[in-house]
Amino acid sequence: MPDPNTLVQPDKGQPARTIHVIDAKGFDAWLAAQPPRHRTAAAAQKLVPSAYASAILPGDGAEDWSVVSVVANAERLSVWCLAKLAETLPEGTYRIEGVGRGKAIHGWLADQYKFDAYKKDETAPVGPRVLLTSEPARIEEAVRMANATYKLRDRINTGANDMGPADLEAAAPREQVVPVAERVLAAWLEANPKIPSRPGKGAAWSVGYAGQRELIAVNAPEFAPWSL
Repeated sequence: MPDPNTLVQPDKGQPARTIHVIDAKGFDAWLAAQPPRHRTAAAAQKLVPSAYASAILPGDGAEDWSVVSVVANAERLSVWCLAKLAETLPEGTYRIEGVGRGKAIHGWLADQYKFDAYKKDETAPVGPRVLLTSEPARIEEAVRMANATYKLRDRINTGANDMGPADLEAAAPREQVVPVAERVLAAWLEANPKIPSRPGKGAAWSVGYAGQRELIAVNAPEFAPWSL
């Protein structure tokens, strides 16, 4: 699994492939302004003006290409605007043309998560997709949020046989988890007074979900996904 610290880097003018971002209202104007080879490539890949659609555009040289991606609002990228690209693009370094990355950095990082604890090594693994940003001040919080998300997803995806006390202690030290768990359970029981003091499976799921939210809120309160 890639290291989130390597997946977003300050833009210092280094070589990178361009990501053109457009939305539905600007789709026709963008298409009309493109050279014939771009319009042909877009048509061949069935590019449509709907969110998360994308197409590879040929460049001037044999090895040159860029990508166009359709988003909901090209002037203000949301958290998940770049997520699908981060999953589907080949290994390499990318730069968004003419728009701030903002919160979209989180989606770029989150969708490169992989859980491969129970899988054989890939014969041809896809390397990291690195995003360059002109907003380096956002990198630290985005990476911190990605690391927290990766850890939570690891716990969710781990089989019960590997979730014993020692495994959990190694993943999250007791002194970090217990105070959070106690707050979550107390709040949940207060909000659900008719539930027995020893919740069943449904209650446990609810408490677990609340715990995920709480852990993110504790570790990255200003970047909790439900507040974006």
